[in-house]
Amino acid sequence: MEHTALLKFLPPEELQEKVKGIFEREAWVIRGNFPDTYMDIQEVGSTAIPGAWGKFDVDIQIRIFQKDFEDVVLFMKGYGEAKNTDCWTNQYALFNDPKDIIDYNVTVIDSKHDIFQHIRDYLKEDTDAFQEYMELKMSYQGKLYSEYRVVRYAFFKDIRKRVRILKNLPE
Repeated sequence: MEHTALLKFLPPEELQEKVKGIFEREAWVIRGNFPDTYMDIQEVGSTAIPGAWGKFDVDIQIRIFQKDFEDVVLFMKGYGEAKNTDCWTNQYALFNDPKDIIDYNVTVIDSKHDIFQHIRDYLKEDTDAFQEYMELKMSYQGKLYSEYRVVRYAFFKDIRKRVRILKNLPE
């Protein structure tokens, strides 16, 4: 999403209807290119949280072992578009599809970046945190994406900290 774009969060029912089948199709295609590689592919964004409002996008986490990281990143460079390369490491890379509907997080299993599924689960289980997130989204409905990104980053910085403590995950 362009930083100058105005946010439009869709209600849960409309969001789910728009993204229906996207995750399953993408997971099938990616796995099909690596038949002998262990992959845990999960939907991790708002579309994976019942009752969540969200943008028309799907967040996919591709969890792999370190030995497969370079091969998967090389494939993803041809499959999607590299995104936020300044935050890439040898255990984390981010891509999106050309239509900017899907974000792919490639993470090494048990690395410090292997947290997205835990954040999703935390928001599904902690109703107060979920409500706070939905209120944050609604307060930026119709406002600039760039402004929302700043407050969303701060929100998730706190959530990541809580999740790391709860799950005893590496920093």
